[in-house]
Amino acid sequence: MFRTKYWLWLNMVFGTGNQRIWQLMRFFDDPAYAYNVLKSGDMQNVLSDREKLNVNEISTDKCDELLNWCSSKGYGVISYSSPEYPPLLRHIYNPPSILYYDGNINSLSRGRILTIVGTRHAQSKSLETEHRLCRELALSGNIIASGFAVGVDITAHNAAISAGRPTIAVMGCGIDVNYPKENFGYREKIKNDGVFISEFPPGTSPIPSNFPRRNRILSGISSGVVVIEAGVKSGSLITADLALQQGREVFCLPPLDIYSEHFAGNVRLLRDGASPVYGAEDIRSFYMQFDLGRLDCDKHAPEYVINENDEQTVSSVPINENPIIKHSLADADDDNAKLADLADDDRFSELTDELRSVAELLRNGQLHADFISEKLNMDAAELMVCLTELELCGIIESLPGKMYRIAPKL
Repeated sequence: MFRTKYWLWLNMVFGTGNQRIWQLMRFFDDPAYAYNVLKSGDMQNVLSDREKLNVNEISTDKCDELLNWCSSKGYGVISYSSPEYPPLLRHIYNPPSILYYDGNINSLSRGRILTIVGTRHAQSKSLETEHRLCRELALSGNIIASGFAVGVDITAHNAAISAGRPTIAVMGCGIDVNYPKENFGYREKIKNDGVFISEFPPGTSPIPSNFPRRNRILSGISSGVVVIEAGVKSGSLITADLALQQGREVFCLPPLDIYSEHFAGNVRLLRDGASPVYGAEDIRSFYMQFDLGRLDCDKHAPEYVINENDEQTVSSVPINENPIIKHSLADADDDNAKLADLADDDRFSELTDELRSVAELLRNGQLHADFISEKLNMDAAELMVCLTELELCGIIESLPGKMYRIAPKL
C-alpha cells in the first residue's frame, strides 16, 4: 500500500534520512518509477560506487521481509505517500520518507501538536512548572510531543497521560530499542493512546549522531516548540533553531535564575525573540490571535497522498494544463525572447548533442523539467540523467519546483 516498499527500498539504497533520496525524487513523482529506472541501469553514471552496489544487490524482497517482520511484532510502517503521514512534516527540508511506529498513529492528527524540549538534568522547579503547563495544554486540546529522554521529555509525556490525552514520543533509535532504560516502564502508558515514531529501522542503536537528525522530526511535526530549560550547549537549542528554519513558533520559559548556566539557552532564545511563556494561556492566545492556518493539520488536504495501491499508476495533468509549467511554455515559445549565446562559453564546447539540446533550450531562462521533457520528446528518466550531469558540471542549477536554469559562469 502507498508505495511503502519502494520508499523503504530507497532508504536501504541511499541510507536512512539521506537527502540523496529527495535529490532523486525531484525528477520522479513515483518511488516505484524511480526504482524501475535505477534497476534498469540507466542512471549508473550519477550514482556512487556504493549506491550502484546497493541498487544491484538490494531487492524489494528484503523490503517485504522487513515489513512482514514489523507487522508480526505489532509495529506499523508508513511512507511519505501514506495518508497517516504527519501533514506538517511533508514540508520540511529532507523529510523522512519512512516512519516506523508503535502505538496509535492517529494520535498525530488529533489536535495541534506542540513539541516540548529541554535538558535531561532540569531543576526540580522547572519540572514542576513544566508538568502543570503541559497538562493544561493537553487538556485544552493540544497534543504533546517530546523525545522520550529522561528529565524534561518524560515529564512532558507523563503530563499528557495525566490529562488523559495522547502523547507522541519521537525516538533517536529503533522503536523496539530499550532506550533510555529508565523510561522504558512508561512505554505501555504512552502506547495506550499515543505513539512512538522513528525514521530509524527497528534495532537501530541510539548513537549520538541520530539525535540531531531526530530533532528535525520533533520540530517538523509540530506547530510550535516549547523550551523548558536549556544550557548554552543543549540539544534543545538545535530543535529550536530547526523550528525557526521550518517556520514554527518558538516559546520559552523565563529562567528561574538569569545568571545560572542551566538557563543560558533560555536567555539566548529570549534575547533572539522567542515568545516568553508565563502560562498556558500565552500559547493558546498566540494561536488564536494569528492566522497560522498553514500549520493546521485540517488545512492540508489528502491530495498529498499518492499511489494508494502498489500496482496503481498516477495520472498526470496534461502538460499544457499544468499551471506550474504554463509560464515556461510562454517563455520558451516567445520568438522575441533574448537568447543567451552559448557558443562563446567554453563550458559547452565538449557537450554531447543530447546534453547540448537541453542547455540550448534553457538559454531562454528557467524552465520546468516536465516542459523540457515534452519539448525535446525525451523520456523522464533519460532527462534526469542529462539534468544531473549538467548540474554536476556546473552548467545548470536546479530551483524549487523542478525548475532549472543556466548557472552563472564563475
